[in-house]
Amino acid sequence: MGPADAVATASPSTEQDSGPRLVRALHFPGVLMQAIGLMAPTATLILVIQFTAGYAGLAVPIAFIIAVVIMLMLAVTLSDIARRLPSAGGYYTFVRAGLGSPAGVFITVLLLVYGLSPSMNAAYLAKVLTVELKANYSISLVWPVLFVPVVLGCAWAAYRGISYSGRALVYLGSVECVVLLALGFSGLISPGKGGFSLQPFNPGSPSLHGLFLGVVFSIFLFTGWEGAAPVAEESENPRRNIPRALIGSILLCGLVLVVACWGILDGWGVDRLGAFTSSSELPPFILAKHYWGGAGVILLLAVLNSVIVVSLASTIVITRVVYALARAGIAPAWFGKLHPVYKSPANATIALTVASLVIGSVGGATLGPANSYFIFGLIITLNLIVVYIGGNYAVAQYFHRHARPDFSPTKHVILPIITSAMLVYVGYKSVSPLPAYPVADGIWIAIGWVVVALLVAVGTRRRARHMDIAALAAETD
Repeated sequence: MGPADAVATASPSTEQDSGPRLVRALHFPGVLMQAIGLMAPTATLILVIQFTAGYAGLAVPIAFIIAVVIMLMLAVTLSDIARRLPSAGGYYTFVRAGLGSPAGVFITVLLLVYGLSPSMNAAYLAKVLTVELKANYSISLVWPVLFVPVVLGCAWAAYRGISYSGRALVYLGSVECVVLLALGFSGLISPGKGGFSLQPFNPGSPSLHGLFLGVVFSIFLFTGWEGAAPVAEESENPRRNIPRALIGSILLCGLVLVVACWGILDGWGVDRLGAFTSSSELPPFILAKHYWGGAGVILLLAVLNSVIVVSLASTIVITRVVYALARAGIAPAWFGKLHPVYKSPANATIALTVASLVIGSVGGATLGPANSYFIFGLIITLNLIVVYIGGNYAVAQYFHRHARPDFSPTKHVILPIITSAMLVYVGYKSVSPLPAYPVADGIWIAIGWVVVALLVAVGTRRRARHMDIAALAAETD
C-alpha cells in the first residue's frame, strides 16, 4: 500500500454513501478520447492553421511542437496529484488539497467557462459548414439548423451516462483523427509546388518573433488535455489511467496535428505560402476537394464530427465538476443528483443544455457566430492561464505540505515556474496589441469572470463541508 492508498483509507467518504454513485465504466480509450475530444484537433486545426501560418510561416509544425512541450510540462506536474486524488472535481479537488477550499472554488469557477464551449463551438462551426455547403454543394442552410441538433444530441449522450457517452467519444474521436491524418498523408504523398519538403521543420524559416507568436496561438490548440481528470470516478483504475490520459492525450494529439499540418503545408506547396495565408476559403477544404474530388465533403463531415465530440466532452467535464461542487456543499444540492438508472449528473446536464442553447442563440444572433467564437477563445485562453498557474502552485504546496517524501524540486518547483512564466507571456501576447472590436471585449469579460470567481469563493467559504486531505482522497474510493 502506497502513501496515496494509506491516505485514501484513512477517512471514509460520507458524501456518496447516502445515494447513487458514479459508476466506473470508462476504459482507458474512453478516458484518453475525453481529453483529445476536448482539444477538438480537426475543427481547431482547420480554423487555426491559416491564421498561425500568418505569423510562423511554414514553421507552424515547430510552433505546435513547442506548444506540446509546454503542455507536457504542465501535465507532468498535474498528473502527480491526479494519481493521488482522482476525483470528479478535477482541478477543484487538486487546488483545494493544496491551497484550501476558497482557492479551489475560485479556480473551478474560472474553469466553468468550458460551459460555453458547446454553444460557441457548435454555433461557429455550424456557420462555417453552412457557408461551405452553400459555396461548394449548393445546399442552403441557416446555422441554427446544425447548432441546435448538435447541442441536444450531445446532451442526450451525456444524460445517458458515461458508458454510452464514452463509447461515442471513442468512435467519433477516432474517425476525426483518421480523416485528419488522411488529409495530411495525401499532401505528403502528392505535394504541391516545391515538392515534398522538410522546410516546415526549419526553425529559421520565420522570424523568431513570428515563431513565438505562432506558439502563442498554438497553445489554444492543446487546451482541453486536463479534461480527463473529471471522469476519474467513472474510470477503471483512475490512479493509473488518468495520469496516462493527461500525458498521452497531448502526445497523441500533438502527433496527429503535426503530421496533418506538415501534410497540408506540403500539399498546398511550400513555395505558395502567400497564397495559403491569403486564401479566402480555408486551405484544408480546398485540398480535400483537390485530392478527394466529390468525396472532399468528408472533411466537412469530419469538422461537424469534431464539433460534436468537443461539445460532448465539454458537457461531460462541466457536469462532473458541478456535481462535485454540489456534493461538497458549494453548489446547490440539486446539481448533485444522479440519474437513478444512468448514474449521470442528470440535473447538471439539463441546466447546461438550456444555458448552451440560450447563450449560443443569443451570442450568434447578436454578435454573429464567428465573433462569439473568437471572443470565447480569448476568454477561455485568459481564464485557463490563471487555472493552470493556480494548479501549478497548488501541486507544489500539496507535495511540500502533505506528501513531503515524494516532493520533487524538478517536477513541483522548476517545471511549474517555467510553464507559469510561459503562460504569462502567452497571456500578454494575447492582449498586446489589443484585438479588434468586438473580440477585445473578451478581455473585459474574462476580467469580470475573475471578479465573479473571487466573489463566489468568498461567499461560499463557510458553506463548504470540512474535508481534509484524507477525505479528499477517500471520496473516489
